[in-house]
Amino acid sequence: MTDRFDDAPRMGRVGVHRSTERTWWRWWMTAIVAAAACVVLVVGGLGALQLLQVGSVDTSLPTGPEAITDPSALPEGTSITLLDASGTGAADAVAATLQSGGWPVAAVADASEQRATTTVYYQGADLEAAALGVAQAIGVDATEATDQALSGSTITVIVGSGAAPEPSSTP
Repeated sequence: MTDRFDDAPRMGRVGVHRSTERTWWRWWMTAIVAAAACVVLVVGGLGALQLLQVGSVDTSLPTGPEAITDPSALPEGTSITLLDASGTGAADAVAATLQSGGWPVAAVADASEQRATTTVYYQGADLEAAALGVAQAIGVDATEATDQALSGSTITVIVGSGAAPEPSSTP
């Protein structure tokens, strides 16, 4: 004798050990939800980085001390020696420019060798601003720290054979 269980209709994948059959819209829905979750995570992460300013780079140039343009503001005991490396006596004109501006020129002498460029040398970091002021007064950009005594002064200007430095318009 047969009962109703012998002729059970087939309804696709059924049973405890099998998952229900997924239709095409369920696969697309899973993909859409996964993509939306990825977008939310990426946007949230970028927003957090923006709030924390991670990855920002300071592109400003480091600034040094501001040039001392008033000779009366120089540190106590500051003196300037000019060494003529031009071979043409250009250091005398530079010394006259500095003295007319009130800068303490101690001496003008000949350098031991000739150079093409004019450079202002200073001894010690506390004289950097003063050296920048001297360089500005004679119209040059080159300043350099040194630990050697180039002359008897704390600031030494080696005047090169290039074009004579033009005095700046600032006092």
